[in-house]
Amino acid sequence: MAQFKVDEGISIVVTSSLIWRDASNVSHVEIGLTAAIGDSGVGCMDSTACNYNEAVTEIGACIYADSACLTCSGSIDASGVVVSNDADNDGVYDADVIAGCGDNGACNYNSSATDAAECAYIESGYDCSGSCLADFDLQGICDGFEVLGCICESAFKYETNATADEGSCTFAAPGLDCVGN
Repeated sequence: MAQFKVDEGISIVVTSSLIWRDASNVSHVEIGLTAAIGDSGVGCMDSTACNYNEAVTEIGACIYADSACLTCSGSIDASGVVVSNDADNDGVYDADVIAGCGDNGACNYNSSATDAAECAYIESGYDCSGSCLADFDLQGICDGFEVLGCICESAFKYETNATADEGSCTFAAPGLDCVGN
């Protein structure tokens, strides 16, 4: 047993070792038992708390980072604070944010997306890669967008906007011009 007297405003830290035998006559040693004596102040003594202060001698209130999106600032002098790691307060830790389209009808749908991003949709007649859904004549123009007409430049009824021949081309008979002379 020891008795210490410390003047106000002064503190000391005592580190001791404890040696004992239990009922089975087994020796035990506890090294580094520490006790702070004096006026080092009241504060948080829990090292897992954000406002932990290793210098205090009396237990005070502690502040904890109590969700996955919160951490402690890391200070051990009682100036530590809770830091939010979720800038948009959506419950997703900033480092885990995945921006993406959340509409499963869009071409760029991302089932892992945690934050909304622009969605891209197919154009009528095309798939998500831009290929025609139907192009019977395989000339690269979707059947629904074909302009039917005469596509032969030497024909009477040549149509510059036509993309598919529908059989309307007529030609002058040998030896005649376009009006039949």
